Amino acid sequence: MRAEEIKIGGTYTVKVGRNEAKVKVIREEPGKGWWVESLSTGSSFMVQAPRFLRCIEQPAPQPAPVSPTLTEQAATAKKMSMLDAAAEVLKGSTAPMSSSAMIAAMEAANLWKSPKGKTPKNTLTAAIIREMTTKEKPRFRRADKGLFEYAKPEEGSTNA
Repeated sequence: MRAEEIKIGGTYTVKVGRNEAKVKVIREEPGKGWWVESLSTGSSFMVQAPRFLRCIEQPAPQPAPVSPTLTEQAATAKKMSMLDAAAEVLKGSTAPMSSSAMIAAMEAANLWKSPKGKTPKNTLTAAIIREMTTKEKPRFRRADKGLFEYAKPEEGSTNA
């Protein structure tokens, strides 16, 4: 076979001593030959072009990249943060909620799920309090001890 016909990823029959072996081309070393992997033993070795006898299977051509559809873009879109999900849950709630109740509601609405955290309610409480004390117009307001409600934008206050 000619060197131009040998493609990386292709399967070929090569002459090794007096025997023939079926191999898959792994990579090329210009001027030296090709590294191949034996299909029967799994061992890899170098072969020069004159030892290639025939092609068994050429590698499949790579398809052209396709632009993602809207649903694929939504699936790969950035996930909602814990605080954003809590704000969404509190927007739809009529009564103040505790952090535990917000975590349960976020998971039930499939807005956010704890990534193996042991105390997500403590993390949420700390994040809500941090937002209430640092932001000029926080999204949350303390209703009672351990209970929070959604603060409408015109009501934004720093109740800590």
